[in-house]
Amino acid sequence: MESSSGTYKWALATQSINLRKFGRQYFDFYTLDDEGHFSSQMDLFNLDQTPLDSTISIGTFLDNINQNYEFSLPNFHENYFDSTTAFILGGSVFEKRTKTLKTNTYKIDYGLSNDFTFHLSIPIIQTQTVSFAFSDFEAREITGMDNFISYHESAKSSLDDFKNSIDFYTLSASERLKILDIYNRFYTEDGEQSILWALNGGKNPLENGIFLSEFNPTTQSDSVTIMDLLDYYYPDVTSAVGIGDMSMGVSFLIYGEAPWQKEGRAIYASASMLIPMGKRMEIYSTNKDAENRHKQFYQMTVGSGVTKYQLGLGWDYFLEGNTKMRCFGKLGLQISLSEKLPTPIRLFGMGHTHPDSNLISLGTEYKYKSGNAVLFSTGLETFHDAKKRMSTQIKYSHYYKGKDQFSSIDSYWNQWMQAHEDYDTKQMIGQVEMSLMFHNHRPRRQIGPIPFNVSLFFNFPLFVKHTWKGYSTGINFTTYIQYW
Repeated sequence: MESSSGTYKWALATQSINLRKFGRQYFDFYTLDDEGHFSSQMDLFNLDQTPLDSTISIGTFLDNINQNYEFSLPNFHENYFDSTTAFILGGSVFEKRTKTLKTNTYKIDYGLSNDFTFHLSIPIIQTQTVSFAFSDFEAREITGMDNFISYHESAKSSLDDFKNSIDFYTLSASERLKILDIYNRFYTEDGEQSILWALNGGKNPLENGIFLSEFNPTTQSDSVTIMDLLDYYYPDVTSAVGIGDMSMGVSFLIYGEAPWQKEGRAIYASASMLIPMGKRMEIYSTNKDAENRHKQFYQMTVGSGVTKYQLGLGWDYFLEGNTKMRCFGKLGLQISLSEKLPTPIRLFGMGHTHPDSNLISLGTEYKYKSGNAVLFSTGLETFHDAKKRMSTQIKYSHYYKGKDQFSSIDSYWNQWMQAHEDYDTKQMIGQVEMSLMFHNHRPRRQIGPIPFNVSLFFNFPLFVKHTWKGYSTGINFTTYIQYW
């Protein structure tokens, strides 16, 4: 049995935010007519081309009024957003994650013969908590928004004045109704194409506030800022306990003699399977807790959630002479299967601010395949007394994993989950483990009736890339049972 405890940190310096679906409310780069012209009726671009009725557009109607009556009413022909590229609305924020992990791992090695051994490892996660902290948010200001706001504040004021002027009543009843329709459509809260939300949000709506109700999942105020959204989606602490990924496999001696037979040299091959036994995240639903939070936001998985297969080659040998040293090592290749998992609905990587809308665009489940991995470890054990009861061990472990694969309805999310700025699912870890061991399993040197080994160990990283970095300590207790 092995018991370990560790604290880990992961800092994401520029976690990007791209609310691309909210950005389409400003300028919809993707909705085109048959001739390839921007034709969305729900953004702030080409407002003059908005149909006033079945026969005429707003811009054309106002041009006719100005020409026929020599007025100078705003005609909304001006555009202020760059029409050569997709509109990006977002920014970046510093994200810091902290994890605590306490695990008891129960291992069974059953020697069916001197050449063949069965292995079983079951980790029990006693404590697993992850906390999130966000700071240093930098918003991407909307280019052209200052001019847009200035124009429409002036246009609204001009139409306000015109409605109260004598000139307004020189128009026909039909024309007056159309003027009022234009004003109400753009400049009232309940207007069909109200732009007051854009004027209120200014050039930095993620800091000033998003005033569109369909983009406010909190429903606690008229507007929502980026920090409100982060607080909504990411609770201070999430936790989970239970069984982790169970490992089951066999090893074959292919050269030399088994280490428990003779202190010589041995090379062996191994094959194992990693089986996900831990609790998975639940499929997102609209159910909320007493604090009006969706339950999925508090959940986290135990283990990887996918089945993996591993093939390996290991070695173990004692150095000749009076050095009293043992060298050992292992090289393995790990391959993952593809699994369907519940889609985690969060803010990062998603184009909308509302969880229900993100669920529709991604789907309730996605397909996940962990990247193939190479595992390598080697070490040296030194015995400090003639009876080989005390030893120290130093081991270096190296882990490299390729990019994960994600498949959902949203191709942008798939790519974002795989890699984005300051984040990549391609991971690399190099760490050192130092152990102090007491051996009490050799029959002629054994103290007491029960054979056992005890070791205290300490892990620390040499380098870490794109994953958790931290330290862990623990104790390992091994006992031996033999049936004749």
